[in-house]
Amino acid sequence: MAAAVLLAFDRMAPAAPLVNLVAVPLVSSLLVPLGLLGWLTAWLPPLSALCWALFGLLVDGLAWLLELAATWLPLWLPASSLVIPLGLALGLAALLWALPGLVPRLRLAATALLLVVPLSLFSSSPVPAEGLLRVRVHDVGQGQLVELRTAGYRALYDTGPRFGSGFMPLASLWPPGQRFDDVIISHGDQDHAGGLPGLREQHRVTRFLAPPGEALEVPAEACTAGRS
Repeated sequence: MAAAVLLAFDRMAPAAPLVNLVAVPLVSSLLVPLGLLGWLTAWLPPLSALCWALFGLLVDGLAWLLELAATWLPLWLPASSLVIPLGLALGLAALLWALPGLVPRLRLAATALLLVVPLSLFSSSPVPAEGLLRVRVHDVGQGQLVELRTAGYRALYDTGPRFGSGFMPLASLWPPGQRFDDVIISHGDQDHAGGLPGLREQHRVTRFLAPPGEALEVPAEACTAGRS
């Protein structure tokens, strides 16, 4: 699953296997039955209220566990050059452990080799070399979010959407604490400026730029033709 997630989404959640060991049985064995029982006993308010109270306590505990796991084992976003080789290596490692008849020492040695080789041969710094500009257009669905990066400068052009549920794709792109020199907003529509709350809460921005007269949720300097 780690290989599939890495190849599909360019990221890995190291805490996922540990969290699932608790979350899957908790949800299937306790939360779902409690929810169904609370619904079926709606005609008997004291019993229904007890079911939903227990349900709420368990959900709060699960949310606490998820926050703790994300703090101790945060989301990992490897360099783009590492995604495919590491994803393939993880897939081959999984195949090694699924094949019958191999001695444990051979499995361990082959797994270590498969993981070390991509890390040593394909890893690269997320910061481009001097004189290069790296442009990445993030797939955020409706709207736009483009990251511009050089050896000494990092900027965003638009921040992607914020949906009716409150979810912002920007919030899932990087771990908290990123720094951006400039965030340039083309216009104030929710599909282009919707990620501004996520930027303010999770990251540091030196300067916001927007066309004069645009109503945004943050103070912004005027972005006009001829400015460099």
